[in-house]
This record gives sequence, structure tokens and C-alpha cells, in this order.
Amino acid sequence: MKIEIGEGKYKIFCEIKEIGKDIVLIIYGGEKPHIGSICISQPRKSLKEKNKISCTSSVFNFLGHKDEAIARMFAEKVCKKTKRNVIALAGIHIENASNEEINFILKNSKLLLEKLEDVLR
Repeated sequence: MKIEIGEGKYKIFCEIKEIGKDIVLIIYGGEKPHIGSICISQPRKSLKEKNKISCTSSVFNFLGHKDEAIARMFAEKVCKKTKRNVIALAGIHIENASNEEINFILKNSKLLLEKLEDVLR
């Protein structure tokens, strides 16, 4: 399944793959989609509140890439919601992006994650 949000160079996609009971999310967009960061999240009971689900995550970044925030945001949210292992790969690139453009991409990413949560319901 594939969902998207935004227009032009601000368009972001999320492909969702189920592999057995595990989930792989591929988040990409901008002018040069790529793999910049990967976040692996595994569900576990919260250490503070035993009735809640949390997760343990590990992140790998390719040299010079800063897609970690998006990969982590998607992996952890979906992991906690579904109680399943999740891998999120993220790579969104806009050449010489301004701070305003980066903030816009982060805002679009949050909206895309909300759309993904609706799909997962």
C-alpha cells in the first residue's frame, strides 16, 4: 500500500509492506528520494507504566544524512500502535533546503503519519 501528501518537491510518500507480522515503512520524496536513515523499533512494556506499550529503537544513518527524525517518528509511532516490529527507511531530499523548507517537510511528514495511522485502524 502507498500513501502520499504534498505537492511538487514537497510531496512525500510512504509505502507500507507487511512481512509476516512485521511492518516495513519506506518514506521518501523531495527532489532526490534516497535511503538516508533507517530506524528499527521493537515493542516492549513501558518501563514507567506497565500497562502501556513502549519500544526500543536503533537508528542507522548514512554519512551526511539527517532523515533520522522522520524514520524514528514513523517507526516508533507505528510500533507502539500495532505492537509489532517496525523498520522505517527515510530519505527526503530538497537541494539546498532552507530552514523553512525543512520545517515544511517535517510538518508534511507529521500529516502523512496521521494519514498512515488512519489507514492502520
